[in-house]
Amino acid sequence: MSLVADIFMLLTNTLQTISTTVLKAHAPSVRRYSMAGFKIRSLPVVLMLVLTLTTSPVWAAGQEAKVVGTQWLQDNLSRPDIRIVDVRSSVADYWQSHIPGAVYMNPEVMRLADRGVPVKLLPPEALVIMLGKMGIDPKTMVVVYAEAGDFKGPYLVWALDYLGHKRVAVMEGGFSKWQKDGFLITQDYPEIVAKVYPRPEKLHHEVRASLDEVKKVVVSGGAMILDVRPVELYTGEKGPWKRKGHIKGSLSRFWGEDLTTDGMWKDRVELKAAYEKLGVTPEKQIITSCGQGQMSAHTYFTLKYLLNYPNVRNYDGSFNEWSNIKDLPVETGMTP
Repeated sequence: MSLVADIFMLLTNTLQTISTTVLKAHAPSVRRYSMAGFKIRSLPVVLMLVLTLTTSPVWAAGQEAKVVGTQWLQDNLSRPDIRIVDVRSSVADYWQSHIPGAVYMNPEVMRLADRGVPVKLLPPEALVIMLGKMGIDPKTMVVVYAEAGDFKGPYLVWALDYLGHKRVAVMEGGFSKWQKDGFLITQDYPEIVAKVYPRPEKLHHEVRASLDEVKKVVVSGGAMILDVRPVELYTGEKGPWKRKGHIKGSLSRFWGEDLTTDGMWKDRVELKAAYEKLGVTPEKQIITSCGQGQMSAHTYFTLKYLLNYPNVRNYDGSFNEWSNIKDLPVETGMTP
């Protein structure tokens, strides 16, 4: 037998062994793939599944994963190109314990009143100063975490998408998952050297919907508006705003329905089926909306990076902005 044949046989046997081991270890995931119609019988299919289950996902060519697990972060803690950002609501939680190397950023520092409208995204000039102070530049891989099943991490991802910063990911499951998995925690602050983050020459407006754009959609169509607040806010039964209800023509799907009880994203097949049942399909222009752009950033993230929808924008003005303009149409109840 030739040397090439010997090497091929060795690789085949090794991969077969690895495949068997991984399939046993990931039996629940394998069953989900089987239920979705995939036949897991041949070596090529096994190898494809091995790669799917054991590596960080890559949603587009040349782009790093937008969702990483606790094990991946643990394995990459020492990488000098990574900056971990803790965006939990209270700095007291950070003082008590956090992931080693994580810098704390209060999530509210990303937002500011814009012409009187509260809590809009900071101007890019301010965003880049904030990033530089945290030791982040355009080449830094940013990994963000918050509480389990929270929308603040995806909001930072969306803000960075607006700047064109591609290297960013959410650690799935939040800090509670990190603790549950038994990884090291600390009370030490990281030693950070500030960097210069230049203002981008081009902002990516295709990920952000403006008030004028939403007005045009309400009048003329051309996109689907998805309101992701709790249903009682959508119907107008509750709500702190001057007018209660929802933007005329918008559909309702609560953002939390995308998650399991422990704050992990549901199976991608299940998510895709749920959105398609609602009529939210990949070929459509989707505008996500909520009360102030944070919940809707989570749904933006789900559609764009877990389901690969190409045309998704977040309306960060949301009902906060829309409801205060008396001439704009507001509906109540479950009628869009």
